Amino acid sequence: MHKNLFQLMAVIIAAFSITACQQDSNETTPQTQDVKFVIDTESCIGTRAISDGTGATQLSWAVFNDQGELIHSKATKNDVQGLLSDEGYSMYISLAKGQTYRVAFWAQNPECEAYTISDDMKVTIDYAGINNDELRDAFTAVTEPFTVDGDNVISVVLRRPFAQVNVGAYPWDMQYAAESGLTVTKSAAKIEGVANVINLFDGSVEGSVDVEYTLSAIPEEDLKVDVDENGEAEIYEYLSMSYLLADTTPSSHKMSFTFTDESETAQAPFIYSGLEFVPIQRNWRTNIVGRILTGDISFNIKIDPIYENEQVHSAGLYYNFTEDTLIENKVFAFNTNEAATFTSENNNVITMNDVVFSGRVQYIAMGEYRDKGNYVEFTNVMTNVKAENMVVDHPGIENVKAIDYMAPLVFLRGVSILENCTFTGTTTTAQPFADNYGDMREVLPYDCGVPNSCEASFNNCTVDRLYAWSHSRITITNSNIKYIRCSTHHNSDSRAHVTIGEGAVVDEIFVTSSGLAKRVKDENGQYHWIDDPANRWAPSLIIKAGATVKRLDMNNRPSLDKYGNLSVIIEEGAVVEEIVNAIDEF
Repeated sequence: MHKNLFQLMAVIIAAFSITACQQDSNETTPQTQDVKFVIDTESCIGTRAISDGTGATQLSWAVFNDQGELIHSKATKNDVQGLLSDEGYSMYISLAKGQTYRVAFWAQNPECEAYTISDDMKVTIDYAGINNDELRDAFTAVTEPFTVDGDNVISVVLRRPFAQVNVGAYPWDMQYAAESGLTVTKSAAKIEGVANVINLFDGSVEGSVDVEYTLSAIPEEDLKVDVDENGEAEIYEYLSMSYLLADTTPSSHKMSFTFTDESETAQAPFIYSGLEFVPIQRNWRTNIVGRILTGDISFNIKIDPIYENEQVHSAGLYYNFTEDTLIENKVFAFNTNEAATFTSENNNVITMNDVVFSGRVQYIAMGEYRDKGNYVEFTNVMTNVKAENMVVDHPGIENVKAIDYMAPLVFLRGVSILENCTFTGTTTTAQPFADNYGDMREVLPYDCGVPNSCEASFNNCTVDRLYAWSHSRITITNSNIKYIRCSTHHNSDSRAHVTIGEGAVVDEIFVTSSGLAKRVKDENGQYHWIDDPANRWAPSLIIKAGATVKRLDMNNRPSLDKYGNLSVIIEEGAVVEEIVNAIDEF
């Protein structure tokens, strides 16, 4: 039975220790042992024309010590026909007993001239050539350190060092294009800033070149992608396939494509702003699918594994779940000024585990408004979720009561439980604009925001900037937060608005001004917010024992709510290093 991945199993054949007495010499002959490598494959290879791996019959290898020093330089064997068999292909390398080694491998199509392999197993890629070139498919692996000292079994997995970028059109889109005079038979691709050198020993990549794959015949098979993730792949017309060297972490690249007829006279260029941040990753497929050829551009980009993890990219996603759902081991790499929304119909629990968000997006909404402004009452459980250095492509939100203009990345709606999550480095494309009084206001980016009527708990999390709406409920424990924008709150019930719990370290809490305070002009014509005793809105903040707040900026807001209740509580055992702009004691 075939398997999903190339797998190398090095079986060390044990030999009996033999010593020999030599009458005429005290020299000893170094003992060596043949190490048997059995190269096996798994089922996905060989199941389809594109990426079936059948052409990789040329195998190269080199031997290193465990420090990375080259011991035996590159050797190559052609016509390795057993790589795709159930039994695998067997080969032997004679190595000195008692020594520790690592072996790097490279398998490719012998007809491909795009790769230059040095003696120390560094591969340089020449991207000059045609698009849709299956000859470029290749595989690599390096063993873990092993010592030749007896019966050893060493397992290594051979994987592609490439990302595969595919473009597919709806079948009706292809038909409409043909009816309009364009029967697509060829495609070309341009991708900017792609690595072109890989060190097979440590897996690192280097270089940054612009790739221009020239026109060639489009793939003959269908492109199958499960865009809506319902377990069934949708079928698209396969328009383009390109191999690109990629790192083990995602990188984003500007791409464009050209589709022509056989004569190359009629063509449809696919150049769109949504293709400025297309993510790629080693051994993963980036699938760009949708209405590509006719009418208004409309497409999704889904990145799924060729053989391992999964990540998803889209120009605006809307996930509406009808049951409790687990989203696990995925990267959502966006490149759009539309929103990505995760919501449910039936008060369901949406669990995200080991999920990464990256790229550019309007915002990410965990939940949505429905039924005259009510939130769907579902629960987000987020563990090991990361969103780092993302761009919020949004003009900003005006929070009238807090006089804030902001661009949050992640809206935590409903009830959200976050564990070991990281939300850092968010920036925004939003520009300053004039408020209702004509003052220019800066739009501030936030990594997370918790809206009114929503609850969120953070434990063992790292967040740069967090926005707390007036009627949100937030609890923070064992976490590091750089900045919290804490809206004022009328404290109409006993529960705290924001609770800084044990083990939490917050660099700064800034209390926002209330829209119900008075705005007055001073003698210099400058406007200021002053406290209005008739509408004393306070931050409703509890700092519990074991928590540390380095700076609390009260921003001239009161510590008593309009009912006379103390709403800023610092428990004994809490550390607040500095309190500024306070108008009363607490």
